[in-house]
Amino acid sequence: MLVVMKPTQQKAGNPLPTPGDGPKRKPITPEDKIRMTLLRFELDGQGRLQSVEDVAGRVGRNVAVVSRAIASAFAERLVEVRRVEADSVVRLPALEERIKQRYRELCGVVVVREVPMEGEDPRSRNDRIHRNLGWAMGELIATGTLFRDKDRIGLGSGRGVFYTVEALVRKLPLSVGDVTIGSLTGSVYARDHSGQLNHMLDADNHTAHLAGCFSGRAQLRLISHPIAFKTPSALKEVQRLTWLGEWDERSRPTHALMGVGALIPGHRLHEEARSSDKNEWLSPIAEFVEPLVDICDSIRSRFPRYCPVMDLCNRFFFVEPPPDVQIDGGTRDDIGRLLAGLNERLLTVTPEQLAEIESIILVAGGENKDLIVKNLLRNRSRYPYRVRYLCTDSLTASALLDD
Repeated sequence: MLVVMKPTQQKAGNPLPTPGDGPKRKPITPEDKIRMTLLRFELDGQGRLQSVEDVAGRVGRNVAVVSRAIASAFAERLVEVRRVEADSVVRLPALEERIKQRYRELCGVVVVREVPMEGEDPRSRNDRIHRNLGWAMGELIATGTLFRDKDRIGLGSGRGVFYTVEALVRKLPLSVGDVTIGSLTGSVYARDHSGQLNHMLDADNHTAHLAGCFSGRAQLRLISHPIAFKTPSALKEVQRLTWLGEWDERSRPTHALMGVGALIPGHRLHEEARSSDKNEWLSPIAEFVEPLVDICDSIRSRFPRYCPVMDLCNRFFFVEPPPDVQIDGGTRDDIGRLLAGLNERLLTVTPEQLAEIESIILVAGGENKDLIVKNLLRNRSRYPYRVRYLCTDSLTASALLDD
């Protein structure tokens, strides 16, 4: 288990006087208290906590003053201690560099080592991969190199986004203000694949959660509607009332954090199609989802590494097959027809809106994702989306280097 320190959002108390530090010493500020506390819980090269004496030496203060400052930080709730699972997230810089050299449009790449565990349930493995990817992406964002004041940040649904935001919650707030954070998709009632999380992984939840990760003001733009509608006209009536209906060059996101989905077991719509306990909010699209799932399952029974349907922010697309997979024209036509009917009933960003997002931060890995990510990065005529940051696992990354 790891101990993490996180500043709270409460107002700080009065500066701590510093008797014994000499008349020229400035009072201890709330920021000083936070810094000293974080140093106190920092591990040295042998995995031991820093002593109060060590911290005093590093900050140039009296030991008694440092001790009182740390106690005051907890008393004033400037910091809190949380226990989190120790993770085994290991980045692979050499592989990251190879991906950046291969895909020059990427500004940043994070590759996390993935070692399959013997006997691990496939759904649990997929969840574990996304948890590791989220933690790694959160680490990158926490460095403060991605977001700036007045940025407009869009968020999708799913595990990669959830775990990225979770990682950021455990960090110091980003010193960024006057940001706008908006949901990019209606509620699909997403869950993790193994059913272990007691969270709904929807964009509105992610948006509200991310707002607390900034030290400055954040304006929220929520969708506050389910994703599915019975008719295209019913969708348009609601969409124009959301911020997606007001989309223009002044409101569209400068950045968007999202994952990708493959229509395989574990995907929310695949689970819905195969469930006997139907969700009433998803029932309007059942006539399109169920035959799509049948087609995907049939193709995957013959070609397990290929799924013909993917989604980006719950906007569904056909995935071009690799050379060794043949799909007849009739099946392609059926998929195209079903995707058209499905997409015109979903409250989410349009392909045109996706193409206008300045910088997409993509967190994607696990089963059946390598071909999807490869399509997004290579086939710009079909997918004209500006993926600028990629976080993936080592197995997917290696596949991206295959020609």
